[in-house]
Amino acid sequence: MKTLSCSSPTKALLAAALLAASTAAGAADTRSAAEREAAFSKAGAVRLDTSFSYEHLSPNGAYGSWKAFNAALYFPLPGFSAFAQASSHSRREGKGVVVSAGGYKDWTSGFYTYTSLSGGSHSPYLPKFRVDQDFNFKVLPARNLVLTAGVSHIRYHDIHKDLVLSAGPALYLGRLILSAKLMRNISDPGSVRSSTFIQSAGWGAEGSQWTFLTASQGRQAYLATYLADPQEVRQDAVSFTLNHRRWLRKDFGLTGDVSWFELKDGYKKYGGSLGCFYNF
Repeated sequence: MKTLSCSSPTKALLAAALLAASTAAGAADTRSAAEREAAFSKAGAVRLDTSFSYEHLSPNGAYGSWKAFNAALYFPLPGFSAFAQASSHSRREGKGVVVSAGGYKDWTSGFYTYTSLSGGSHSPYLPKFRVDQDFNFKVLPARNLVLTAGVSHIRYHDIHKDLVLSAGPALYLGRLILSAKLMRNISDPGSVRSSTFIQSAGWGAEGSQWTFLTASQGRQAYLATYLADPQEVRQDAVSFTLNHRRWLRKDFGLTGDVSWFELKDGYKKYGGSLGCFYNF
């Protein structure tokens, strides 16, 4: 079995396949836990989030542009903060839909969990099934340091599947939130291993505004099983995202983000999203 960095004559074919594999939501969610939690209403209200995103890829002639519409409902249940979400995607490879559900549960004053289940329509870039489970431990006397360990299992519409292990701290200092996370991805077949490191800084408060700056660096890898001689494909990747959520009224506000991503010897991607949220 060989290892490629996509600099051989098969570069275009391998890059296209890696594009599908690396964006199929395997380790694509680089949001910090704090940014994810900010979408939930701290006042226990039902919240509807909607957004539209557009991303331009270069070389555009090879990859085109990506568009998506997302709608998410966040609602409280007894002892549980739940969400249900649907996303519609449009790319050159075709259209698809992903639906997700899950939420947070407090077990004790120092321990809570996050669980999410997702499924996507038949598409080369969407997961067939995905489950995410995080375990969060509040430590220090002020309980303002959260240590998180997580595991994700993703199956795709071909023979590929991923196991993602993650761990990292989040420090809450009033309006400032600093976090880091290391993600270790094991892609099968082939048990191809790769890692991504994510850092995030957030500032804000519920009812006013939240701003998060997130950076990730790592490597995306999988086994190209469609070749007569299966080969490992490995490419370095880096991304930056600036996300903002602002309340205009007590029950209404706007969201937006800008992002940039580069896959070495593959493609560059930049774009953004605009949306709004409403509390019932």
